[in-house]
Amino acid sequence: MKQLAKIDTNTDYHKGMDYLESVIAESEPVECPISHFFVDGIYCREMFMPKGSVVTSKIHRSMHPFIVSKGKIGVADNNLDPIIIEAPYFGVTMPGTRRLIYSYEDTVWTTIHRTDIKPKSDSDEDIEKAAQMVEDEIIQPHINHLINKEIL
Repeated sequence: MKQLAKIDTNTDYHKGMDYLESVIAESEPVECPISHFFVDGIYCREMFMPKGSVVTSKIHRSMHPFIVSKGKIGVADNNLDPIIIEAPYFGVTMPGTRRLIYSYEDTVWTTIHRTDIKPKSDSDEDIEKAAQMVEDEIIQPHINHLINKEIL
């Protein structure tokens, strides 16, 4: 996979998102299970967000499609134009995107990425390792200094 550009996180938008993450971090953690799927040069990452959850996304370094196959969510991103997304929905994530999401209903969000990375086997451990390798390529590492936590 080609080297992706580094995203500048020293902007007012990302500083604002860091603040929102620090507020969210003070509340009870929400479990958002993630499933990984690899199919012939494609990696799909599926996340379940329970009703009432508030999450921030990682900072994306690639352009890729996403599908909301279940649920209803409010989304604000770098465009600062909040929208309501209701399944079924197809969209495209642009490089540099970082989102604030509120789940009005239980929601399933799937991202799709082209990759040459493959798990060595079908074991959960190898799938997790391969998913981490893809994520290392497509996600901008970022440390939120307000909560002293790396947002990978």
